[in-house]
Amino acid sequence: MIGTPYEVPDADSLLGTDSLGRDVLSRFLFGGRNLIWMALSATLAGLTLGAAIGLATAYFKGRFDGIVMRIVDLQLAFPSVVFALLFVTALGPNPVLLVVLVALSQAPSVARIIRGASLAVVERDYVQWSRAVGLPTHKILMSEILPNVTSPLLVELGLRLMWSISLLWSEPLGLDHRNNAN
Repeated sequence: MIGTPYEVPDADSLLGTDSLGRDVLSRFLFGGRNLIWMALSATLAGLTLGAAIGLATAYFKGRFDGIVMRIVDLQLAFPSVVFALLFVTALGPNPVLLVVLVALSQAPSVARIIRGASLAVVERDYVQWSRAVGLPTHKILMSEILPNVTSPLLVELGLRLMWSISLLWSEPLGLDHRNNAN
């Protein structure tokens, strides 16, 4: 919609108009379209990878748990923004690359949380019974342990989605959000 420049918000333009008379709300929504799919994709990928790592380390324990969790600690010690900037500088601001980088930076935190929540579940009688009768590991993880850690997983989903949006919105990553809507 085109209107008078700097028009105040009304029924036709809920956020008013800009200096050229363009509707601010429609420009705002159009500019965020890439951000939404990128943030959702990165969050779901990071949650899936982190949950898989967390469930596996809690289930197998021992040396496997120790080695994987030290690798996770290493990745947590390295700042996520620096990690993303390193690859964006080398490879350019490709949207798919940004989704992968944000997902990889979220997975360690999710793995830690899910591992902690899964450790108590792994010791329960129904999980021990499933092991004793010879159920395959993937069935035990997906049908016995995962349903019991959905609460922390849903909390992480909300937190990680917010974090994805804030990281992807940052200007140093090379996405110019100001000029998306013409």
